[in-house]
Amino acid sequence: MAELSVISATTVIRGSVRGHGSLRIEGKVKGDVEVSGDVVLGPEAEVAGNVTGASLSIGGAVQGDLTGSDAVLVEGTARVVGDLRAPRIGIAEGAQVKGNVQTGDAPAAAPIAARAAARPQVRVAAPVRPAAKPAPAPPAVTRKAADVAPAVEPKKGKKAPPPPVVSAPKPGAKGRKKRAKR
Repeated sequence: MAELSVISATTVIRGSVRGHGSLRIEGKVKGDVEVSGDVVLGPEAEVAGNVTGASLSIGGAVQGDLTGSDAVLVEGTARVVGDLRAPRIGIAEGAQVKGNVQTGDAPAAAPIAARAAARPQVRVAAPVRPAAKPAPAPPAVTRKAADVAPAVEPKKGKKAPPPPVVSAPKPGAKGRKKRAKR
């Protein structure tokens, strides 16, 4: 049977954890975890870093990538923000996962700088400034039927008279408001 190390619920580790054998985490680790055996995170465990091992069973919170050479199981109490990579991946109902899931042969763990370079870069667009207010449209011209000349049909062989000329109001000109009769 492989050796099993335990990080208890009252323990906080700041830094990476590396070793041979299996590891059970009940406390908090602020750094990467990389072991040759299995990794088990209890429901109250928290890891802020990447977790790498043979089989991973995640019940707590992880903010980092999970890479298993055999399998990754995300239990219903887990909260994971990061990518999952393993030949076999299981996500239980109720688990919260935000990241990419890749099954198949798990790639060898690449250095962190190489993984960051491989991720697509997010570009933030410049803020959109509101367009200037459009110029006010010229007031609509309404005419009475008597003001418009009736259309005259030209007789065969004769030219039609030109249409009447109506001057448009100048830009910015204001018309008179009519008061309603009461």
